Amino acid sequence: MVRSSLIWLGQEDPVKSMDEAREGDPERRALNALIELWHNHLSLNTSYTATQLIFHANVLADPSSEEQSAPQPELRDLFMQQAAGTRGNIDQKTLGNWLASVRGRIHNGLYIERVKKDRAHGNRYALLAVQQE
Repeated sequence: MVRSSLIWLGQEDPVKSMDEAREGDPERRALNALIELWHNHLSLNTSYTATQLIFHANVLADPSSEEQSAPQPELRDLFMQQAAGTRGNIDQKTLGNWLASVRGRIHNGLYIERVKKDRAHGNRYALLAVQQE
């Protein structure tokens, strides 16, 4: 009610400033970038461990596979910002913790979810689409 009254009086929309604040939030920007990069370079509905995500980000091609991985420097840069190790690497435990902290948050109809909890071999995460009802 207050919002529509302010707009009717010719004042600026208070929701607009809330949207701008959200867009400026570095945590939200990192999550949005992760979802976009995952969607563009990895598979939807396919689960990955933190180690597998690091593998894709580091441009390592599996010699036993006929399919060669393409470089993912943006993904590597994002992982380095969120989960840098002490040796200039991406720390898989820190990356796993970050994935756990952002799971379930929606961006453009997509979200990251832990699809398998496994302490011994690493949790598995997947990019999923929000189900339409």
